[in-house]
Amino acid sequence: YRRQWLWDEKNQQDYIQLDFEIPPYTAFDLTLPYQKVIPLNVKFYPAQMPHRVKIGDFSTVNDNVMTKQSPKGLSGFDELFSRYAEGLKANPLQGRRFFWLNDVRLIKQDTTVYLVDQHQKMMGLDSRQINYTELWFTVAFDPFDVGLEWDGLSLKLISLAQGGHFECLSN
Repeated sequence: YRRQWLWDEKNQQDYIQLDFEIPPYTAFDLTLPYQKVIPLNVKFYPAQMPHRVKIGDFSTVNDNVMTKQSPKGLSGFDELFSRYAEGLKANPLQGRRFFWLNDVRLIKQDTTVYLVDQHQKMMGLDSRQINYTELWFTVAFDPFDVGLEWDGLSLKLISLAQGGHFECLSN
């Protein structure tokens, strides 16, 4: 299967596109470019809290409407956890959620790698995923924007954006 997170900067909301395939009988119908901000038409699968989407006609999108500008996201971890809690109230079986945070910084203390938000609050990243040296060479001391997956227990780095450059860090 394929899982692709989408971020709606207008509503500050995450959505997920799930595709399932049984090779060799089917193929994924659409692959979105992952370093672009794209206006999309989506349809929601029925649910109490619509979260899963099916992307509509993608043929009308061209390079002129795609931007490499980082989307507007949340300002910090308090807002992230508040949104996650709201989602749990609406759907107690909610698993993972995706969030886009703006202007975070990277630090390392002992063996733990942390993101520091705009309000100077820190959150450790999933250590199984992070190569601190590679990540530090990517962002250095400058603030960057980050796409994160939170499952209620650990924070996974999905993508980052800095200075008009996007990097997908997770498959």
